[in-house]
Amino acid sequence: CGSGAFQVWPAADGGSRLDLALLATRLAAAGRTTSTPFMVRFIAGQDDVECSVFADGRAIIKGVEDAAAARRAYARYIGN
Repeated sequence: CGSGAFQVWPAADGGSRLDLALLATRLAAAGRTTSTPFMVRFIAGQDDVECSVFADGRAIIKGVEDAAAARRAYARYIGN
């Protein structure tokens, strides 16, 4: 996904979709969020990690050093 950006997919769960409005509301307490009907972009206040999360659960995580750190950020902010 480019330098310092990693795409993360959630564990396969039969195709469930995220409620993006609910996710944006939850993430707003931890940082800056913007949203559209198609995605939520979140920038964590304490560590400058940027997450772009889509309704199918996949996310592009920026501001991390490797794929493992991207998965940890996903788990921390979005869920497993």
